Amino acid sequence: MAAPRFKNRTAEEIANSERRFTTAWTARQALSWLDLGERTDSVSALLYAALELRNAIELLWYEHIVVATGEKMTRRDYERYKGSSTKIAKHMKREGRVYEKLAEFSNIVLKTTCTNIQVVRWDIDRLLKAHGQLAKYLHFHGMPEETWASSEWRTRCKSEVRDIGLYLWESLKRGSTGLMKEEQMEPEVRQMWEQFREGRLSADDCEGRLRIAGPVFRKRRMLRGEM
Repeated sequence: MAAPRFKNRTAEEIANSERRFTTAWTARQALSWLDLGERTDSVSALLYAALELRNAIELLWYEHIVVATGEKMTRRDYERYKGSSTKIAKHMKREGRVYEKLAEFSNIVLKTTCTNIQVVRWDIDRLLKAHGQLAKYLHFHGMPEETWASSEWRTRCKSEVRDIGLYLWESLKRGSTGLMKEEQMEPEVRQMWEQFREGRLSADDCEGRLRIAGPVFRKRRMLRGEM
């Protein structure tokens, strides 16, 4: 299925699009506003693009937390992260390395089970940097001639929004946000994950072991009635 277009949409099409609670939808909105801003030199369109893109990054982080915590996430957790971009950014800064490694390990497991599914290994540092860069477009800008009335300012805004917006969009076209849950791993797989996370096993080591153990895991799933 082809990805929906984000170019050459009118302001009415963008603004009246039914809102969805996904990173992909929000990133598309950002790129559509950017495209409109580039075609019309509209400062408002550029600011809408920056706003939606920052929303997309925060939603992506929230998706990571939900996937990682699953049923353990409480209403209190939800309220804490919903109400503060600072808290969710701090969480990603603290847990980002583990998420990146777990996404990589998840793809190794998926590769050895002959599935076409792929999860995105997001560059958390890049997203944290982009989140900070976009902040300057969402608050008081200062003197117009030094900010939005300046062609240099508009060019920089377009470049920053385009860079991170396309990173999100192209990544989401290749895969999805997802992570294996440790509690659902086979005991041997969980041990492999722990060693991989600590740098004691390479990706090739994990892939080789998983391929050898594949028949054993499939037999277990059959006995449990999972196949």
